[in-house]
Amino acid sequence: MIGLYKYKITIKWTANNGVGTISYLSYERSHTLCIDGKQDIWCSSDPAFRSGKTKHNPEDLFLASISICHMLWYLLLCGDNGVIVVDYIDNAIGSIQVSQHGSGHYAEASL
Repeated sequence: MIGLYKYKITIKWTANNGVGTISYLSYERSHTLCIDGKQDIWCSSDPAFRSGKTKHNPEDLFLASISICHMLWYLLLCGDNGVIVVDYIDNAIGSIQVSQHGSGHYAEASL
């Protein structure tokens, strides 16, 4: 288990409307997350940032990553210490703080 683990992903922007990024309003945010040997994931930006509601966005995936890592660590600790877990659900909630200039950051995540 000790060692260096590397990961490789490919992001393909799939939404050029023919004029590229000539302006903020000229392009869609749709893209595909590709990982060799795994199912592609269709993504876009959050609806607040000019996208639809049907695709995963970076904020969803970041919160999912935190929640999944927490769950896997919890299950490892329980398994190593004789605690039997038979069910696990995490209803994680996160929030993004956006400035008046449009930049933002993850302000909190509750698991």
